[in-house]
Amino acid sequence: MKKIFASLVIILSMMCSQSAYSAIVTPMAEGEFQEYINKIGFKILNKNEIENHVIFKYTDSENVRTNSSEDMIVFIPKGIIMNIETEDELAAIIAFQTAYCLKNGEGRKSKVLSDMSPKKYEELADKRAVDMLVKADYSPLASIVIINKSFGEVKNNRFHQKTSVRLANIYEYIVRKYPEKINNSKFTTNIYYQNFLLTSRKNREILQERLLNEPDSTKKLEYR
Repeated sequence: MKKIFASLVIILSMMCSQSAYSAIVTPMAEGEFQEYINKIGFKILNKNEIENHVIFKYTDSENVRTNSSEDMIVFIPKGIIMNIETEDELAAIIAFQTAYCLKNGEGRKSKVLSDMSPKKYEELADKRAVDMLVKADYSPLASIVIINKSFGEVKNNRFHQKTSVRLANIYEYIVRKYPEKINNSKFTTNIYYQNFLLTSRKNREILQERLLNEPDSTKKLEYR
């Protein structure tokens, strides 16, 4: 375990030294890293006034889609932790995992929705994660960054939206609900966010046309 964390620290330190904006990772012992996750996680819980008893736990899993358990434990997997470069990105990971975890503690209706319509629940959880980030004073654009550099173009299936569609939906939600958060100087030189802007050009044009011609329409946009 100590060897794993030593390697993790070295890799993260190298990543951070190349970052164009302030990085958060410094050499940490295993317990210190867990403590840092706890501090961000409980900040998100407190700022969002989440009354469920939730705890956070680092896991050695390489699976970036590690699910939270029914015991209200938010697992933060090594597979996605390897990609973080800033506190905002770590907060985004924690917010996503927390949003998915909460379905287990909010009654039968929420659990049924997640089981019967997992893609719909994924979209709702993504929006909830964005809300969590904003209320906890983190940039919601970090949610786009961490997805963009952690997942390939996942094909549309029963459980997950196509990655480009998922990102477009998150971007639209931020534009509509938190327009003041779109122009953030920290992301002007962020290569992952700039890559998102490049690869999402057509989908953003679809959104721009809707906002110009039918700004009050609630009809769901067909992203690609």
